[in-house]
Amino acid sequence: MAPQSHTDNQGRFYPLYGEGQRFKNAYDVRMAKLQKSVAKRIRELLKQRGKSADKLALELELSSGYFSEFLSGKKGITLDTLERLADGLEVKVRDLFPE
Repeated sequence: MAPQSHTDNQGRFYPLYGEGQRFKNAYDVRMAKLQKSVAKRIRELLKQRGKSADKLALELELSSGYFSEFLSGKKGITLDTLERLADGLEVKVRDLFPE
């Protein structure tokens, strides 16, 4: 999905991606796309393993609400949490990223 654009009331241009989020530069857009790709991969791994997001969050002592928001593309995630997720899904961290 190509980002749309928005110009604020002072004439500044911002790309928009996903939930109407406003980004200041192309880097932010790339990071948002990467985040969504990682979330999609985690959902695929959960499905393959027959686990629910809530069950994994509980096992890893993560906030299920925050984890749900990450999986839906509304929140970011730390590298530490990615490592915990990889451990919980029994994969390497690199397996959470698109090829």
